[in-house]
Parts: sequence; structure tokens; C-alpha cells
Amino acid sequence: MNWDELLKFMFNCCNSGTAQHKESALSILNSVPDIFGSAQQNYMGLIKEMLFASLNDPDNPNVRFAAIRATCAFLTGLEEDEAKRNFTDFLKPMVKGVEDCVVAEDDDGPLKSFVELAEKLPKFLRPGLDQLMEFALRVIANTNFADNWRQLVLELVITICEAAPAMIRKKVCWEFKVLFF
Repeated sequence: MNWDELLKFMFNCCNSGTAQHKESALSILNSVPDIFGSAQQNYMGLIKEMLFASLNDPDNPNVRFAAIRATCAFLTGLEEDEAKRNFTDFLKPMVKGVEDCVVAEDDDGPLKSFVELAEKLPKFLRPGLDQLMEFALRVIANTNFADNWRQLVLELVITICEAAPAMIRKKVCWEFKVLFF
């Protein structure tokens, strides 16, 4: 099987009406995010289309969760500038999916993948930082969530703070000025 056939297989699975097929294709990309090697640029349009459609699947939360894991794995293999330039529109459905994942308290894989993304590409998160931090603070403060979920969300916040302290400092300073001046 060559890469064209593999990509076609994965694309067909993601466009299938079966959630298991979609999850299988996303699992392949999650497990081997650099599967296309030097030919990846040739396939970038199809990869983006496949991931974006899966992140926005209205009927299957497990597909969205698998898409978050696959997208995070794929993005961490890119340079930060390329990720910011080509995948910024993915951030909103990714954050929404992470929120859904935490609220469901079912699968912590997407949140763990998001923590890894925050560690490796923190500036990629800048456009969604407000939404992400508001969500994180709600979860951390809500004692109805299990401690392991609250701790994992706190780990996300700490990772962002450690990986991009200036970005967080600017946000906190700006909010402080808005609140008190």
C-alpha cells in the first residue's frame, strides 16, 4: 500500500457514516502523526479537511474526542508558526471538544493530548486563551467535578503558564487593569 492509498482509506473512513470507521482513521493518525513523512505537504489539504470535519462531527462525541487526540498529535509535529498559520480555525472546536470531554468525565485522553499541545505549542493556543482559561477556572472551582479532572485541568493551566509565561502575564495584567482601572 502506498501513501496515496492509505490517505484515501483514512479519508474514506472519516467520511463514512460509521463512527467506528472515523475513530479508526483518527487512531492511525494519532498513533503515527508523521505517517506521510516528506510527502505530508502534498496531502495537507486532505488532512486538514479530514481533521476539521471530525472535530465538528455533530453526532458522535467519541469521534470528536478521537479527532482532538489526532489533531494534537499531528500539530505537535509541526513548527509553531506553521500550526498557527494553517490550523488556527481548529482551535475553537478543539477547546469545545475538550470542554465536552471534561463535562462528560468519560475519556481524559483528549485533555491529556491538549496538555501536551500546550507544552509544545503554547502560542498556538493564544487565540483561544480567554475561552480556555475561563473554562479551566470554572472546572477547577467546581467541587462537583472529580478531583482527578480538576487536577488535570489545573495541569493544563500550569503547563500554559510554564510554557508561555509572557502570554499569561499579558492576559492577567490586562484583566487586572480592566477590573481595577
